[in-house]
Amino acid sequence: MKKFNQSLGQFKVSKRRVTYFIPAMLFIVFVFMLTLFLVATNKEKQSHTPPWIYGDKNARFTVVEYADLECPGCQAYFQPLKNWINQNADVNLQWHHFPLAIHEPVAIQKALIAQCAGEVAGNNVFWQTVEQLYERPANAIPEFLADEKEKIEACIQSEQANAYIQEQLAKGNQEGITATPSLKIIDNQTQKSIVLSGLASDEELLSAIDYVVLKE
Repeated sequence: MKKFNQSLGQFKVSKRRVTYFIPAMLFIVFVFMLTLFLVATNKEKQSHTPPWIYGDKNARFTVVEYADLECPGCQAYFQPLKNWINQNADVNLQWHHFPLAIHEPVAIQKALIAQCAGEVAGNNVFWQTVEQLYERPANAIPEFLADEKEKIEACIQSEQANAYIQEQLAKGNQEGITATPSLKIIDNQTQKSIVLSGLASDEELLSAIDYVVLKE
């Protein structure tokens, strides 16, 4: 009888363990599936159309960079400007294609690669592609885009991307932009702005933001 009671007690303990184990496993599965869902949702929300934004798209201030992918100054300024954006949560960076005539035809070819990488694979890939194009002298589609190469090539041949770049170039000319890099700092609450030429320092960027806030 004693052995029977001991066995019964072990059975009850095992049963309790099973009772706790099943909900725990279900909870783990639920968390895993939720994570997959959130990752997929994030990919779906990623923009595949311009403007190409680095940082918080809802930030109060925007730094528009008029840039040429063959411009040495733009290349040197690319990472420091991104670092500054990372340190200032209320500011984002917006790319504006401005391939200069002196850098043709390579500048427009690189702009097309970046533009089409963004249209095919999304905003984050656009910025990754810009970084790769600055690091590599060749005007070829970066290797990390191998899986998307055919789609990107089709986009380049479609003329739609080229039309957009030419539109941005014309807009920059109308705004009086003559060199790269040039920056336009915009207060998104008031739409007041100021244009800076060259490689603005951190202090100059902050002063420009103060200016547009106080500008009447």
